[in-house]
Amino acid sequence: MVFSVTGMTCGGCEKGIKQAVERLAGVKAATADRIKKEARVTLEGAAASPDQIVAAIQGAGKFQAKLAG
Repeated sequence: MVFSVTGMTCGGCEKGIKQAVERLAGVKAATADRIKKEARVTLEGAAASPDQIVAAIQGAGKFQAKLAG
């Protein structure tokens, strides 16, 4: 899944989002890219919902997120 994310300004922002999302159930991997303004999430099994992922991203800092596409 790809999420549009605004508010990232540094590598620390990317790391914070990655760590917050990877704590969710069923998340196999996550990346965040401040240049592309996106987060990519790979899920497996009984996975977190898009709403839960958005909440985790937004809870990691002053970020706004939504499912892309």
